[in-house]
Amino acid sequence: FLLTTPPYSGDHIARLATFSCGGRPFLWLVPEWTHKKAEVLAALGERRPVYLSPRSRYVYEPPPAYRAKKRSDTHKKTAPFHSIWLLWAGTQARTDALASWWSASFRRDPAALRLARSRSQLRDLRRLAKKRSR
Repeated sequence: FLLTTPPYSGDHIARLATFSCGGRPFLWLVPEWTHKKAEVLAALGERRPVYLSPRSRYVYEPPPAYRAKKRSDTHKKTAPFHSIWLLWAGTQARTDALASWWSASFRRDPAALRLARSRSQLRDLRRLAKKRSR
C-alpha cells in the first residue's frame, strides 16, 4: 500500500502515477487538478479510483524557517489549491466496496470528507461548495 503526498512540481505527479498504478493499492494526497492530468489518466487506464474531498482547504505548515517572514501567517500555511485524496484499493471490487462502506458510514457526518466515485462527481462537489460559499 502506498500512502503519499508527493512534490507537485516538474514530472513528479507523472512519475508517481506510473509507479503506483501498477496494481498496488494507493492513497495520494494531491492538488485537485491532478486528476485531470493526461499522465494520471493514462496511468489509471480503466481503473476508477475514489476521490475524497475535504470540505475546506487543508492548511499545510512548512518546516520552521522554510519561508520568508510575512505579515500574515496565512500566506505561510494555506495551500493555493484545494487538495483531494485519490484512493485505489488494488482492485475495482475492493475500491467499490470501500466507497460503499464510506458512504454508509459517513454520509451524515458534516465533518467527513466528501466522496466522489467519478471525476464528474468530484467536479459537482466543487461546484456545490462554491455555490454554498456565495
